[in-house]
Amino acid sequence: MTIIDYLASLQISDLFYYAFVPFILIFTIFFGVLSSLGVFDKRVSMILSLCLSVVVASTDGFITLSIYMAQMGAFVSFAVFAIVFFFGVTMWGWGQTKDIYTKSLDLSKKIRHIDERLQKEWKEYDKSRSEYKRAAIYRRIKDLEKQKEALEAREARRIHRR
Repeated sequence: MTIIDYLASLQISDLFYYAFVPFILIFTIFFGVLSSLGVFDKRVSMILSLCLSVVVASTDGFITLSIYMAQMGAFVSFAVFAIVFFFGVTMWGWGQTKDIYTKSLDLSKKIRHIDERLQKEWKEYDKSRSEYKRAAIYRRIKDLEKQKEALEAREARRIHRR
């Protein structure tokens, strides 16, 4: 059975769940992988993802995936929600989400907190051997430095107003 025969056998109301949703899922997976690899520009990754999705959509595996997704969609959605919820509660319980509470600190404490994070990031940068990981860490360091500069400027304006 080809994809065209399969689509022709579906009712109009079923096209969304049995054709569109699996196609978007496959497109999203390909786009996510290509984007995370960072080899291509965003536009090129999108076009490649679209082409690969069309190729996969013409196989029998697409039909199997679409039928499976329709049957297991609700269960998988609930399972993913439960896992994410459990992970979030666990991280909160272990104190891994303490960065949320630093927003309420005064500016000098925020600056000290960013300095500590910068030191950790630089240590991780020095330890890392992968160029990809080093580039990601370097981007985080630059973002933290921009945040620190902005906070220092706010603190200087606050002191100057006194």
